[in-house]
Amino acid sequence: MDLTTVERRCRFVKPDNEKDSLTYTPVPAIYSFYQLCSFKNDDNLYGVRRCKFDEKGQIINIDQKLLTYAQCKRITSTQRVNTYKIYPYNDVSLIDYPQPADLIGTWSELLNSDEKYTGHKNVYNYATKEISDSCPPRNYRNRKN
Repeated sequence: MDLTTVERRCRFVKPDNEKDSLTYTPVPAIYSFYQLCSFKNDDNLYGVRRCKFDEKGQIINIDQKLLTYAQCKRITSTQRVNTYKIYPYNDVSLIDYPQPADLIGTWSELLNSDEKYTGHKNVYNYATKEISDSCPPRNYRNRKN
């Protein structure tokens, strides 16, 4: 077989669009950070600001609302501690936009883990025959009875 017959049988096709079809294009991650006022305004409502940003830390969207106490309580009970911050103001316009350290905390894998996990194993105290959640004292093994 000569090269011309192989070229006739094989046909190389380029994709229609300019991007390669094998290029990995993930869905961009969007995070939210809430700023809440701890005091009511004249209308007996609390000011709340929600900042949406991407994984690069660039703010995409900012929403400001006035919410009731029950709605603010729902935000603080459903969101993780590192995704909101409460300020001692009655007007959300007095609060600066979130700092990069606040935003980094919202997508941190360490801070998004279980809040009740302390890193310590439950310890059985043989003297009192109880299980404690805290770690034993440093001189636990060297103690003489």
